[in-house]
Amino acid sequence: MTWNPILRMRPYVRYLLMLIALPCVYMGGVCLALLWHEHEANADFTELHLPRMSAPTAQTRLLVFAPHPDDETLGCAGLIQQTLAAGGKVEVVILTNGDGFRTAVECDTHKMRVGPADFLRFASHRQQESLAALAKLGLSPKNVLFLGYPDQGLERLWLDFWTPEQLYTSPYTRADRVPYSKAFDPHAPYCGSKLLQIVEQVMCDFRPNLIAVTDPQEDHLDHRAASYFVSLALEELSCQQSTANWAGRALLVHYLVHRGDWPQPQGIGLTFPLIPPRGMLHIGTLWMSLPLTEVQERRKLEGIEAYRSQTMMMARFLTSFARRTELFGVLPTEALPQLAGHAQLTSVGDEEGWWQRTPPVFLDAVGDNLLRTLEGGADLRSVCACRRGKTLCLDLEFCQPVSARYRYILQLRAFGEGGRSTATALRLKLPVANQALPGGGWVSVDGRHLEVVLPWRLLEQEAGNCPVTNISFGIKTYLARVLIDQSGMCLLSVKPASKDHAIAVLERG
Repeated sequence: MTWNPILRMRPYVRYLLMLIALPCVYMGGVCLALLWHEHEANADFTELHLPRMSAPTAQTRLLVFAPHPDDETLGCAGLIQQTLAAGGKVEVVILTNGDGFRTAVECDTHKMRVGPADFLRFASHRQQESLAALAKLGLSPKNVLFLGYPDQGLERLWLDFWTPEQLYTSPYTRADRVPYSKAFDPHAPYCGSKLLQIVEQVMCDFRPNLIAVTDPQEDHLDHRAASYFVSLALEELSCQQSTANWAGRALLVHYLVHRGDWPQPQGIGLTFPLIPPRGMLHIGTLWMSLPLTEVQERRKLEGIEAYRSQTMMMARFLTSFARRTELFGVLPTEALPQLAGHAQLTSVGDEEGWWQRTPPVFLDAVGDNLLRTLEGGADLRSVCACRRGKTLCLDLEFCQPVSARYRYILQLRAFGEGGRSTATALRLKLPVANQALPGGGWVSVDGRHLEVVLPWRLLEQEAGNCPVTNISFGIKTYLARVLIDQSGMCLLSVKPASKDHAIAVLERG
């Protein structure tokens, strides 16, 4: 018999392949189990009972802000119908024309290569879809405003293109100003300060007592940023003597569209309620449910189906919002706490553990996707903040100890009166060791905590070298180049708050 070395090696090759395959099978099983657990948690709506939102009245003046055409119908179709039926007033403001959805434009034009003219034509088509959808809800075209700002660019305006000296250019339409004639302010520049000014003007013209906008912790960048601009505009108007009377009493509610594997179950479910995702149930938001009648449900579904350019791409997801309830959340209005003492720039504070006695100003959803569950050292849990003397102190708490495996980025923007700020937000890469930061700050590491001290003069420089009235901050974490967690920007007013405004408004009914 001839000796064949290949036959002798076969058993070893099998064992080697088995050793390689077993860890892959194990990790695959773990991933599938985590995904299934999240799916089932979002689908389990039978035992959750949310407070009922007060029904609109004839005095209700509802102002709805939508990042794209269709968001207002997905989130607020029932609320719009009930306000109109009660004799109240409704105005809908659509921030972008949805002119950055390349796949939908390719399907609409039947072209593999599309250019700026195709995106512009598609945006005009989406405007018409909005008017048709809102007409089914009973809203007149004169009560629908299109701002025409860049799709997929709103967060860039907030972070990187704030002043008119540096305009954002849409990679889709190639425009750096509003290119639509049927817009609230044609040719308005693509910069954050101008968008804030327009949002404030719309509010002043309509004087709402109920405002709805997307949630600041959505997955979609435009949806998060829409919340930032609306929240800052309302905060600024609440502090001005000429507008404080109505702006200070307006209730701001948030609706949710894009958040992981949500809503569940997907597809038309007119008998199901709409409930928050599991990860967002306990992060400080007061969730409320608005019951709809069968007629209102059907009209909402008809409104969703009027967006044919969108339903041809994702009908199952969009029709999931046609439910027997709508979901709205009220966020606590936070002010930056002022603590006695003076924090030294060589440590986080005069006393260790100051954050243990300071309530968090921001709570983030934890373990709400596979990456964050596996990489807990990059999964943000909460943020405490305070001003001590001439410093800003932040404590970032994560689910597991911070590690050099990850990159931690702090995004910070400070505003002066009238929304004054620099063109680009301050970005700091936080070291995972006790170490000084550029500009005179300091970072200290304590297990799951990253404690940051920044000189107050850095914020004043961000606010155009004038007194700071509001600050916003957000956290990004990476493993190599993979984004693990990204919080929404938390907005803090730089003044003491005697009582949570949103809850006070709810108590007044």
